[in-house]
Amino acid sequence: MEKHIKKVFGPEFNGIDFSAAHHIMLRDDDWVTERPMDENYFEAWHRQEGVWQILTYGDYIYMVEGTEKALVIDTGFGIGNLKKMCETLTDKPIIGCFITHEHFDHTGGCSYFPVSYMSQICADSVKRGNMHMNPDHDLFKGVDFPLDFEIQVLNEGDEIDLGGGCVLKAFSIPDHAAGSMCLVDLYHRCIFSGDELGTPAYKAIGTSVEQYARNIDKLYPYFEDVDMLYGGGFVYDHMLLFRQKQCLDMILKGFPGVPYNPPRKLQPLPNPGYVWDGRRLHDQVMFTNMLSRDAEKKDQFTYGYCTMTYYRDRIFETEK
Repeated sequence: MEKHIKKVFGPEFNGIDFSAAHHIMLRDDDWVTERPMDENYFEAWHRQEGVWQILTYGDYIYMVEGTEKALVIDTGFGIGNLKKMCETLTDKPIIGCFITHEHFDHTGGCSYFPVSYMSQICADSVKRGNMHMNPDHDLFKGVDFPLDFEIQVLNEGDEIDLGGGCVLKAFSIPDHAAGSMCLVDLYHRCIFSGDELGTPAYKAIGTSVEQYARNIDKLYPYFEDVDMLYGGGFVYDHMLLFRQKQCLDMILKGFPGVPYNPPRKLQPLPNPGYVWDGRRLHDQVMFTNMLSRDAEKKDQFTYGYCTMTYYRDRIFETEK
């Protein structure tokens, strides 16, 4: 089996009509190759037996296989028929997709699947039409995203059984997004975490430190039972849970942080005569500038190769 697949599928894999965005060029991860947005680009890495990491346009997508069925986790922006493309990787029937949270770079391709599993908060947002939740939404003018797909709401503790002991358990972990859920997969010894865990060395807490600590406390009992954490932007080993828990415990015990020193704001590049975006790292100017938001209200704390930023008046819930 190939460990890395990179290809552009033909028109038989077309899905949502992106022809209105044909003039927008997307850069591959090599930051050299550019392709029109409406090409059915598909890249996949075989991370471990039964787990694929996939890139189209948007954050990373995953596919996990049991002995009987497969499930896709997150769907990017929906360019190309994602279900048909993923079917080239597995001989198992793909029963649907699981959406980790309501941001549009994860939900654009829901309509390709027979059912989309997600939290109630996520479902409410998606059914309203959540394109506005992506700062790049102007890139999609003229693209019609279907909203008539089936949703099955998951609650804390609900499970998806893919056969042969591969049972994925859902946990609510809201911080980056109000509707965030993750899946714990003990069969493959991993957690699919969406965007909630930040980067391998940095996490920006949006709620309170106390709330985020509760999220980590839900996952930490599985620390010795998982090896890998598969996120929307990164792949981590399980030590990230240990480092974040140490850092959070110290903040909650009263160890002081220092004033947050955000990255320097970026200026947009001069328009070279066409519009382009990064295939995964979309709108880097926006992302870097977002890290500077409310900088004067935040502290940062570093311990054990882990840095967290947080609102200094939101350490505990009662301070909100």
